[in-house]
Amino acid sequence: MTNKDQSSPTPISGIGLDAIHQDIRESRILTGHQLSLLAGVDQLPEPEPSFHDRHVKEIIHYFSPNPEEMEFELHRYAAQLLEEGKLREAWQVLLSV
Repeated sequence: MTNKDQSSPTPISGIGLDAIHQDIRESRILTGHQLSLLAGVDQLPEPEPSFHDRHVKEIIHYFSPNPEEMEFELHRYAAQLLEEGKLREAWQVLLSV
């Protein structure tokens, strides 16, 4: 068998699941498919100071006394954005925690 006959694994594009913060990876809301979308970005996003989302502000304001509920609601909103194909926005929501 020559080297040509051996198939090498297909390289995975993106940052991969291991690069995603544990709180996001272990989300009770985000599905495996949604996590794979997040892991498919070329580099781990940074919070964008120019990102403003009224719904995020409302979630943070309302749920700030209970951080676990706030994270749950932010993940729910990020999942909705991912379903709408808004990957950048979903990342920004997740980074707002």
